[in-house]
Amino acid sequence: MGEARSYAERLFTFVDVNSLRPEEAATALTTPADEQNVGWDLDALARIVDKTAGYPYFLQEFGKQVWNFAAGPCRITLEDVRYSTPIAVQELDKGFFSVRFDRTTKAERAYLAAMASLGPGPYPTGEVAFRMGRSTPQVSTQRNSVIAKGLCYAPRRGVIAFTVPMFDQFIRRRMAR
Repeated sequence: MGEARSYAERLFTFVDVNSLRPEEAATALTTPADEQNVGWDLDALARIVDKTAGYPYFLQEFGKQVWNFAAGPCRITLEDVRYSTPIAVQELDKGFFSVRFDRTTKAERAYLAAMASLGPGPYPTGEVAFRMGRSTPQVSTQRNSVIAKGLCYAPRRGVIAFTVPMFDQFIRRRMAR
């Protein structure tokens, strides 16, 4: 996948896909349901929008799983979301996060684990290095390589963040094994 992505990057122009605003994320879930005469309970909708941080692919996965799980026939409830969430997370772990994580080296994984151990980002690079028991210059190679692999980005000087929501949670789950 990584090699195919690299080849594709040379052939095509890519547009950054950022998280949707909450109202846009809600619309992305409700519009297709409305077309099938299915409504959403507001708390169910809010839970998915919050959990996915409005990231389009994650909305799609969560929406798919809740749609498949929902008892229906005309309503998606908070209970439907609660029961389908572990399935959606498992699918993202297997098909989205693992593909990216498996391309990393042991040193890069240690850097990602240090980031994730700090909770939700963004993270001061000095804190990440400190968590690893090293200085910032000592871990700059790992920092640069996770950025080059598209796993992280630098929103401003001295700060690093994951490029997608929920990646910190995946890292913590993966490292706990």
